[in-house]
Parts: sequence; C-alpha cells; structure tokens
Amino acid sequence: RATAPWTAYLKVSEGCDHGCTFCAIPRFRGRHRSKPLETVLDEARRLVDSGAAEINLIAQDTTAYGMDLYRELALPRLLEALGKLDGLRWVRLLYCYPTMMTDRLVRTMADTPNVARYVDIPLQHGDDAVLARMKRGGSVASYHRLFARLRAAMPDVAIRTTFLVGFPGEDDAAFANLERFVDEARFDRVGVFEYSPEDDTPGKEMRPVVPRKVAAARRRALMERQQPIAASIQASLV
Repeated sequence: RATAPWTAYLKVSEGCDHGCTFCAIPRFRGRHRSKPLETVLDEARRLVDSGAAEINLIAQDTTAYGMDLYRELALPRLLEALGKLDGLRWVRLLYCYPTMMTDRLVRTMADTPNVARYVDIPLQHGDDAVLARMKRGGSVASYHRLFARLRAAMPDVAIRTTFLVGFPGEDDAAFANLERFVDEARFDRVGVFEYSPEDDTPGKEMRPVVPRKVAAARRRALMERQQPIAASIQASLV
C-alpha cells in the first residue's frame, strides 16, 4: 500500500455511467462495473489484518455500487457487512453522486457504528442553469434537501464537496448563485477547481468560454469565502 499502515483505500467499482459534459472518465474508464460483495469483503479483511483501522471506499461513483451485479444500489448492504468486520474502526465514503444518496443509504450510515459521520459528495456547482449544462443530476433545491436528510439522521455529519468554476456559460450571476449556495450549505470542507476542456467531451465545444483569468479569480474568491465557514465549524469542536 502507498498509504500509512493504519489507513487504506478500497476501490469497490470502476467506470461511470453518468454523462457529465465536462468529464472524460467514461471514455477511458468505461461503463460502471462493481466488484462482487465477497471480493470487497475479502480485500477489507486483508487490509484490517495488515493493520488498517480505517478503510476509505472509493470509485468514480461509489453510490452506484452493485447496480450492475445485483440490480440494486447495494452500497448499504456493503456497509452493513463491513460493520460486522472485527478490527475495522472506521469506514469512510468518498465520491457519492448526490441523486443516488438514498434514504436507505443515509439510514445505514447512521445505524452502522463504524461508518464515519462523513460523506464526500462532488456537487460541481450551485447554479441550476450551470448544473443543467454540465448534465449533473439534481438541483440546488434537491441538494439542500439531501443535506437536511443527512443532518437529521447524523447531526454531527461532516460534508465535503468540490466545485468546478469557469465552465462555459458560467456568467457573473451564476457564480453569485454558487457563492450564495456555499454560504447557505455550510460545508465542512470545500475544494474548488478551474474548468479545463477535455478532448471528446461536449464541454469542449460549448460557448461562451470563460477566460482563464476569470476562472482563476473565481476559484480564489470561492476558497476565501469558504475559509471562515470552515473555521467556525472547527471552532465549534474545541
């Protein structure tokens, strides 16, 4: 493993079935394919036996786990099985697609003691028109409803997200909506990236293009806006 001995990443699936217009992952990773549940559990046991107290479940879309094999969103079933694994202190979820965070998954997270009260949900934007151009599922309103469900089930949950600024068509009003969204949602952690066109993606052909200097300035502005929010949340834990 490349990580420290007490933590490990465990990939549960490969590929992605979403058609986001900025993303080339489906082109070079292919369609979503899950590892069988027994294989994931065997890997988890070997990781724990080698000293891992924490396992981070990863995939291009963790929430789609099992749909191809079992015709159901089987991530809750996997978490329940990992909850019975002796020696595993924490299970952490990364890269959850927002519209696939089902009520069952939220309940399972809340009810399984060794599932960390943490979720990484890459949202990409906080303006409905930009989300539509990106072909992202959901809307600002549905995202707020998801946060309410998570926080009702787990009041101490930490929510991390990432945003993509400078996507074609993102005007000043759209960016202002993203800033307001960050203010309202109060994320524990935020990462911001500048859009870069990828070959063989619809986004590369979209117009109007946002100048790189504008995208860089928006990235800095959004990160600075998040800093006092994160600091306030951290201070509440002291």
